[in-house]
Amino acid sequence: MCAIYGKLNWRSGVLLGHKLGGRKGSMAEFCSNKDQPKFIEGIALYNSGRFFEAHEALEDVWRSVPIDNPSRLHCQGMVQLAVAFHHQSTGNFAGAASVLERAVRNLDRAEETFGDLNIGKLRAMLKPWQRYFSEVNNRKVGGGQHSRHSNSTAGEPSAPPLPIIHYRHHEQRPNL
Repeated sequence: MCAIYGKLNWRSGVLLGHKLGGRKGSMAEFCSNKDQPKFIEGIALYNSGRFFEAHEALEDVWRSVPIDNPSRLHCQGMVQLAVAFHHQSTGNFAGAASVLERAVRNLDRAEETFGDLNIGKLRAMLKPWQRYFSEVNNRKVGGGQHSRHSNSTAGEPSAPPLPIIHYRHHEQRPNL
């Protein structure tokens, strides 16, 4: 079992300093002790909207997972998730939609790898984004414009809330 060091961060649903690795699908099973802080950093960066930096941190972890490890595909899905929302933040909705579709496919059965993360909740938060990207991209094909700096333009759908990656053991905020 390994410890993760840090401080309380409710925005990301993470209580760092908590022991992880006590159940099937914990980080201890797919990444080395040296990579676990990088994985946690990647999640925190993602949750704070720093998608490019999150992609960099998570990609370092993904590269260290052995090619024959089935968890590698799930790690790649986490990298792709950060990339998709980086594309969204720069106004590249077609790229965001494409990468998000691959991320969702690669996160299939990711509960087996990321037992400490609430992947079901994440998937539920991604569905409105898949619909949103589809709508925005279909309107663009029809000649509509969309600004990356606002949630919507006249007649366009509003962007859903950004999905957050939550840890299972902190679904409720405890009394401090």
